[in-house]
Amino acid sequence: MESNSVRWVVSKRQTLNVLLESLPALVAHVERLSKSSSHEGQKAKGMLAFLRSFHFVKFSHFLIDFLQVYKPLSEVFQKESVLLGQVKAALEAANLALQNLLQHPGPKEEEFDATVKDGSFRGVSLDVVETGELRFQVDRAKIILTGAEYLHQRFDCETSPQLLKSTEVFDAVCRPVAGRRLANFGDAKVLSMAKYFEYALPPSYSEERLLGEWAELKNVAKDLLFSELCKKAITERQAFPLLSKLASVSACLRISTGSCKRGCVVMNLIRTYERLKLSNEVANSLVMVAVNGVAVADFDPLPAIEHWYLTSSGRRC
Repeated sequence: MESNSVRWVVSKRQTLNVLLESLPALVAHVERLSKSSSHEGQKAKGMLAFLRSFHFVKFSHFLIDFLQVYKPLSEVFQKESVLLGQVKAALEAANLALQNLLQHPGPKEEEFDATVKDGSFRGVSLDVVETGELRFQVDRAKIILTGAEYLHQRFDCETSPQLLKSTEVFDAVCRPVAGRRLANFGDAKVLSMAKYFEYALPPSYSEERLLGEWAELKNVAKDLLFSELCKKAITERQAFPLLSKLASVSACLRISTGSCKRGCVVMNLIRTYERLKLSNEVANSLVMVAVNGVAVADFDPLPAIEHWYLTSSGRRC
């Protein structure tokens, strides 16, 4: 595996933790390789100098603290269903944590400062230079400020499409618990959604009927999460003929592409080099079962066997 092939934030943190835990053994191994006069030995000498540098070891500790800030945000985007309100809450927490990290060292950085004694880290002699700490502080601040700027540019919820902002009305995180705020909550956003998806609403649509349905749904589904609220509106479409349409549309809108990533991983596991002749139809069916099918322990094969037995030709049986 290449060093740049680790993609998930959590995996990067785990990789750095393992690297620092095994640093003494890794340094000893590279040191043995560096004694060779071959080309590989010369490469090992350069790697050994890198592993023993004060900046590398301390910066690796800092990166664990830095990536810890992004862990909750990464986990939000890995969910099957993500709402704009959840993203906004995770972004606010991440920005707050970055500002705090800019002012104060994180737990792993403090651990490094407490562990290093006389230029030695867990028995590994570090190459400490006079400007090492200054260089570290400059690079540390640069990384934090760059990370905060990237979050602002990549996930600016204030400039999100109005349609996505309107779907916040179905999110329990954004919904007031009770009182006058709940009574008036979401009216404008529900009307905005209805205007955008007017083609999906029945001809008898009126704003008064829609707001009446919305008021009733808020009363009977105060504590329901997004998926539960949408399910209630859709399954009880007779009581909510207009809201059921809007809930169906909202359930289809995706902010995260985590499910697409998981689908690609499953496809690569199914369509291997030994199975290149799989037709698109068969491959699509296998991916569909793998992604949306029940667990193997809960699967009942008898209906499929009976269907195959009763519908297949006599020669196949």
